[in-house]
Amino acid sequence: DGFACILQNVNLDYAMNLADELFNLAENLLEELEIDSSITIGVTTRMARLISAKKFISEAVSASNKAALEQSIPIVAFIPNPEKYKTYVTEKMELK
Repeated sequence: DGFACILQNVNLDYAMNLADELFNLAENLLEELEIDSSITIGVTTRMARLISAKKFISEAVSASNKAALEQSIPIVAFIPNPEKYKTYVTEKMELK
């Protein structure tokens, strides 16, 4: 189960701070309700990249999955590899 939240004009530092606040609020609420569940948050930003919504969500899910594997790190940011992005853009342009 999960949800996605897209914020416009937000940099990675702001997004990570917001994710931390959201995590703490959600964790406190679960404790108050005596619900034993774990929370993970995956963060990504466009960072001056032109990517599809599908790829954008895929990055956030990938980061969240990484957070689920690292129990001590519940919030993970997806940091794009510039070379992989260059290859991705080149391939997309060749398909057109």
